[in-house]
Amino acid sequence: MLTRYPGPNQTVLEAQARVCTGPHRSRPLGKRPGDPDPEDILDLILRTVRQELPVEQRVSSAQMGAFFAAMTLRKGFPERTNWSPAEARTFASHGRKLDSELSPETRFLMNPEGDYTAANAQEQRVVGALRKILSGRHLTYSETLAMCRAILNGPVNPALKAAALIGQRMNLETYEEVKGYLDAVFPPEQIQTVDAPSLTHFGQPYNGSTRYFKPTLFVAAVRAALGEPTVLHGTDTMPPKSGITEEQIIHALGGKTVLPLLDA
Repeated sequence: MLTRYPGPNQTVLEAQARVCTGPHRSRPLGKRPGDPDPEDILDLILRTVRQELPVEQRVSSAQMGAFFAAMTLRKGFPERTNWSPAEARTFASHGRKLDSELSPETRFLMNPEGDYTAANAQEQRVVGALRKILSGRHLTYSETLAMCRAILNGPVNPALKAAALIGQRMNLETYEEVKGYLDAVFPPEQIQTVDAPSLTHFGQPYNGSTRYFKPTLFVAAVRAALGEPTVLHGTDTMPPKSGITEEQIIHALGGKTVLPLLDA
Protein backbone atom coordinates (compact mmCIF):
# COMPACT_ATOMS: atom_id res chain seq x y z
CA MET A 1 0.00 0.00 0.00
CA LEU A 2 1.32 3.47 -0.93
CA THR A 3 2.25 5.71 1.99
CA ARG A 4 1.95 8.86 -0.15
CA TYR A 5 0.02 10.07 -3.13
CA PRO A 6 1.46 9.28 -6.55
CA GLY A 7 2.65 12.05 -8.84
CA PRO A 8 1.52 14.52 -9.87
CA ASN A 9 2.91 13.94 -13.32
CA GLN A 10 4.42 17.18 -14.61
CA THR A 11 3.70 16.49 -18.30
CA VAL A 12 0.02 15.94 -17.56
CA LEU A 13 -0.02 19.04 -15.36
CA GLU A 14 1.17 21.07 -18.34
CA ALA A 15 -1.67 19.63 -20.42
CA GLN A 16 -4.15 20.39 -17.62
CA ALA A 17 -3.01 24.01 -17.52
CA ARG A 18 -4.23 24.25 -21.11
CA VAL A 19 -7.45 22.24 -21.11
CA CYS A 20 -8.77 22.61 -17.55
CA THR A 21 -10.06 26.13 -18.03
CA GLY A 22 -13.13 27.93 -19.31
CA PRO A 23 -14.94 27.95 -22.67
CA HIS A 24 -13.02 30.98 -23.91
CA ARG A 25 -9.55 30.25 -22.50
CA SER A 26 -8.94 26.53 -23.10
CA ARG A 27 -6.10 25.70 -25.46
CA PRO A 28 -6.43 22.43 -27.42
CA LEU A 29 -3.58 19.93 -27.31
CA GLY A 30 -1.49 19.09 -30.34
CA LYS A 31 -2.66 22.06 -32.35
CA ARG A 32 0.64 23.94 -32.66
CA PRO A 33 4.31 22.95 -32.60
CA GLY A 34 5.45 22.65 -28.99
CA ASP A 35 1.97 21.88 -27.63
CA PRO A 36 1.64 18.86 -25.32
CA ASP A 37 0.97 15.79 -27.46
CA PRO A 38 -2.36 14.12 -26.56
CA GLU A 39 -0.79 10.79 -27.54
CA ASP A 40 1.84 11.26 -24.80
CA ILE A 41 -0.81 12.23 -22.23
CA LEU A 42 -2.95 9.14 -22.78
CA ASP A 43 0.18 6.96 -22.86
CA LEU A 44 1.25 8.30 -19.44
CA ILE A 45 -2.23 7.67 -18.04
CA LEU A 46 -2.35 4.11 -19.34
CA ARG A 47 1.17 3.37 -18.14
CA THR A 48 0.15 4.65 -14.71
CA VAL A 49 -2.87 2.34 -14.65
CA ARG A 50 -0.58 -0.55 -15.56
CA GLN A 51 1.85 0.51 -12.81
CA GLU A 52 4.68 0.79 -15.33
CA LEU A 53 5.92 4.15 -14.01
CA PRO A 54 7.75 4.99 -10.77
CA VAL A 55 5.40 6.34 -8.10
CA GLU A 56 6.68 9.90 -8.38
CA GLN A 57 6.02 9.92 -12.14
CA ARG A 58 2.52 8.45 -12.07
CA VAL A 59 -0.58 10.41 -12.97
CA SER A 60 -2.63 10.79 -9.80
CA SER A 61 -6.31 9.84 -9.66
CA ALA A 62 -7.18 13.50 -9.15
CA GLN A 63 -5.24 14.44 -12.29
CA MET A 64 -7.08 11.82 -14.30
CA GLY A 65 -10.40 13.04 -12.97
CA ALA A 66 -9.69 16.66 -13.81
CA PHE A 67 -8.28 15.84 -17.25
CA PHE A 68 -11.09 13.59 -18.42
CA ALA A 69 -13.77 15.89 -16.99
CA ALA A 70 -12.18 18.76 -18.92
CA MET A 71 -12.11 16.75 -22.14
CA THR A 72 -15.77 15.81 -21.75
CA LEU A 73 -16.82 19.40 -21.11
CA ARG A 74 -14.79 20.74 -24.01
CA LYS A 75 -16.92 18.73 -26.45
CA GLY A 76 -19.55 21.43 -25.91
CA PHE A 77 -17.15 24.39 -26.11
CA PRO A 78 -16.86 26.79 -29.06
CA GLU A 79 -14.82 25.63 -32.04
CA ARG A 80 -11.70 27.54 -30.99
CA THR A 81 -11.52 25.78 -27.59
CA ASN A 82 -13.12 22.47 -28.59
CA TRP A 83 -11.15 19.30 -29.39
CA SER A 84 -8.32 19.63 -31.87
CA PRO A 85 -8.00 17.08 -34.72
CA ALA A 86 -5.01 15.59 -32.86
CA GLU A 87 -7.10 15.08 -29.71
CA ALA A 88 -9.96 13.50 -31.68
CA ARG A 89 -7.59 11.10 -33.49
CA THR A 90 -5.81 10.10 -30.28
CA PHE A 91 -8.98 9.35 -28.32
CA ALA A 92 -10.41 7.40 -31.24
CA SER A 93 -7.28 5.27 -31.58
CA HIS A 94 -7.08 4.63 -27.81
CA GLY A 95 -10.79 4.04 -27.31
CA ARG A 96 -10.65 0.30 -26.62
CA LYS A 97 -7.68 0.59 -24.27
CA LEU A 98 -9.36 3.37 -22.29
CA ASP A 99 -12.60 1.38 -22.01
CA SER A 100 -10.86 -1.77 -20.84
CA GLU A 101 -8.10 -0.39 -18.61
CA LEU A 102 -9.38 2.75 -16.90
CA SER A 103 -11.19 2.61 -13.57
CA PRO A 104 -15.02 2.74 -13.49
CA GLU A 105 -14.85 6.27 -12.04
CA THR A 106 -12.72 7.54 -14.91
CA ARG A 107 -14.84 5.82 -17.55
CA PHE A 108 -17.90 7.48 -16.01
CA LEU A 109 -16.26 10.89 -16.45
CA MET A 110 -15.78 10.13 -20.15
CA ASN A 111 -19.41 9.04 -20.48
CA PRO A 112 -21.48 10.62 -17.66
CA GLU A 113 -24.73 9.39 -19.22
CA GLY A 114 -23.69 5.79 -18.69
CA ASP A 115 -24.30 3.59 -15.68
CA TYR A 116 -22.14 4.02 -12.61
CA THR A 117 -22.62 2.62 -9.12
CA ALA A 118 -21.34 4.92 -6.38
CA ALA A 119 -19.47 3.38 -3.46
CA ASN A 120 -21.50 5.21 -0.78
CA ALA A 121 -24.11 7.91 -0.21
CA GLN A 122 -21.59 10.76 -0.19
CA GLU A 123 -20.09 9.63 -3.48
CA GLN A 124 -23.59 9.34 -4.94
CA ARG A 125 -24.16 13.04 -4.20
CA VAL A 126 -21.03 13.92 -6.13
CA VAL A 127 -21.94 11.60 -9.01
CA GLY A 128 -25.41 13.15 -9.24
CA ALA A 129 -23.87 16.61 -9.36
CA LEU A 130 -21.35 15.51 -12.00
CA ARG A 131 -24.09 14.33 -14.34
CA LYS A 132 -25.26 17.95 -14.49
CA ILE A 133 -21.82 19.57 -14.40
CA LEU A 134 -20.38 17.48 -17.23
CA SER A 135 -23.33 18.36 -19.45
CA GLY A 136 -22.51 22.05 -18.97
CA ARG A 137 -25.39 22.74 -16.57
CA HIS A 138 -25.29 24.53 -13.22
CA LEU A 139 -26.21 23.32 -9.75
CA THR A 140 -28.58 24.93 -7.28
CA TYR A 141 -27.28 26.29 -3.99
CA SER A 142 -28.44 23.21 -2.07
CA GLU A 143 -26.95 20.82 -4.64
CA THR A 144 -23.62 22.64 -4.50
CA LEU A 145 -23.60 22.69 -0.70
CA ALA A 146 -24.34 18.95 -0.49
CA MET A 147 -21.69 18.17 -3.11
CA CYS A 148 -19.02 20.25 -1.37
CA ARG A 149 -19.77 18.77 2.05
CA ALA A 150 -19.44 15.28 0.55
CA ILE A 151 -16.13 16.23 -1.06
CA LEU A 152 -14.78 17.71 2.18
CA ASN A 153 -16.03 15.09 4.59
CA GLY A 154 -16.91 11.91 2.73
CA PRO A 155 -14.99 8.91 1.37
CA VAL A 156 -15.28 10.03 -2.25
CA ASN A 157 -12.92 8.85 -5.00
CA PRO A 158 -10.28 11.53 -5.71
CA ALA A 159 -11.00 11.40 -9.46
CA LEU A 160 -14.63 12.33 -8.83
CA LYS A 161 -13.68 15.11 -6.39
CA ALA A 162 -11.29 16.69 -8.86
CA ALA A 163 -13.75 16.32 -11.74
CA ALA A 164 -16.50 18.10 -9.82
CA LEU A 165 -14.29 20.98 -8.74
CA ILE A 166 -12.60 21.61 -12.09
CA GLY A 167 -15.86 20.99 -13.95
CA GLN A 168 -17.68 23.72 -12.08
CA ARG A 169 -14.75 26.07 -12.58
CA MET A 170 -14.84 25.44 -16.32
CA ASN A 171 -18.60 26.06 -16.38
CA LEU A 172 -17.99 29.49 -14.74
CA GLU A 173 -19.75 29.26 -11.38
CA THR A 174 -23.01 31.06 -10.67
CA TYR A 175 -23.61 33.15 -7.54
CA GLU A 176 -25.62 30.30 -5.99
CA GLU A 177 -22.78 27.86 -6.61
CA VAL A 178 -20.16 30.20 -5.15
CA LYS A 179 -22.39 30.69 -2.09
CA GLY A 180 -22.65 26.91 -1.70
CA TYR A 181 -18.85 26.61 -1.77
CA LEU A 182 -18.45 29.35 0.80
CA ASP A 183 -21.05 27.95 3.21
CA ALA A 184 -19.53 24.46 2.96
CA VAL A 185 -16.19 25.79 4.21
CA PHE A 186 -17.38 28.56 6.53
CA PRO A 187 -20.86 27.82 7.88
CA PRO A 188 -23.01 30.97 8.17
CA GLU A 189 -23.10 30.67 11.98
CA GLN A 190 -19.30 31.11 12.08
CA ILE A 191 -19.25 34.34 10.07
CA GLN A 192 -17.58 37.29 11.81
CA THR A 193 -18.88 40.79 11.19
CA VAL A 194 -16.46 43.60 10.31
CA ASP A 195 -16.88 47.03 11.89
CA ALA A 196 -16.03 49.15 8.87
CA PRO A 197 -18.09 51.68 6.92
CA SER A 198 -16.89 50.11 3.67
CA LEU A 199 -14.67 47.23 2.64
CA THR A 200 -13.26 46.45 -0.80
CA HIS A 201 -12.15 42.93 -1.58
CA PHE A 202 -9.98 41.72 -4.43
CA GLY A 203 -10.38 38.09 -5.44
CA GLN A 204 -7.28 36.88 -7.25
CA PRO A 205 -6.80 33.83 -9.51
CA TYR A 206 -6.05 31.09 -7.01
CA ASN A 207 -3.52 29.45 -9.33
CA GLY A 208 -1.74 32.76 -9.92
CA SER A 209 -0.57 34.21 -13.19
CA THR A 210 2.62 34.02 -15.22
CA ARG A 211 2.11 36.48 -18.06
CA TYR A 212 0.51 39.58 -16.57
CA PHE A 213 1.44 42.50 -14.32
CA LYS A 214 0.07 42.02 -10.78
CA PRO A 215 -0.75 45.42 -9.24
CA THR A 216 -3.50 44.39 -6.80
CA LEU A 217 -1.37 43.97 -3.67
CA PHE A 218 0.25 47.37 -4.18
CA VAL A 219 -3.11 49.02 -4.88
CA ALA A 220 -4.35 47.54 -1.60
CA ALA A 221 -1.29 48.90 0.24
CA VAL A 222 -1.89 52.41 -1.13
CA ARG A 223 -5.55 52.19 -0.16
CA ALA A 224 -4.58 51.08 3.35
CA ALA A 225 -2.23 54.08 3.68
CA LEU A 226 -5.20 56.28 2.77
CA GLY A 227 -7.36 54.65 5.45
CA GLU A 228 -9.43 52.55 3.03
CA PRO A 229 -9.69 48.91 4.23
CA THR A 230 -9.09 46.22 1.62
CA VAL A 231 -9.17 42.42 1.78
CA LEU A 232 -7.34 40.16 -0.65
CA HIS A 233 -8.16 36.49 -0.83
CA GLY A 234 -6.22 33.76 -2.60
CA THR A 235 -3.76 31.00 -1.77
CA ASP A 236 -0.03 30.35 -1.81
CA THR A 237 0.09 28.13 -4.88
CA MET A 238 -2.19 25.89 -6.87
CA PRO A 239 -1.72 23.64 -9.90
CA PRO A 240 -2.06 23.22 -12.78
CA LYS A 241 -0.84 26.73 -13.58
CA SER A 242 1.14 27.23 -10.33
CA GLY A 243 1.71 30.88 -11.21
CA ILE A 244 2.81 33.78 -9.05
CA THR A 245 0.19 34.56 -6.40
CA GLU A 246 -0.39 37.51 -4.08
CA GLU A 247 0.41 35.30 -1.10
CA GLN A 248 3.85 34.51 -2.53
CA ILE A 249 4.51 38.23 -3.00
CA ILE A 250 3.43 38.97 0.58
CA HIS A 251 5.73 36.23 1.90
CA ALA A 252 8.63 37.58 -0.18
CA LEU A 253 8.04 40.97 1.46
CA GLY A 254 8.08 39.41 4.95
CA GLY A 255 4.34 39.59 5.54
CA LYS A 256 2.12 37.06 7.32
CA THR A 257 -0.93 35.44 5.80
CA VAL A 258 -1.71 32.62 8.23
CA LEU A 259 -3.83 34.28 10.93
CA PRO A 260 -6.73 33.15 13.12
CA LEU A 261 -10.05 34.43 11.83
CA LEU A 262 -10.58 36.84 14.73
CA ASP A 263 -7.09 38.31 14.34
CA ALA A 264 -7.58 38.76 10.61
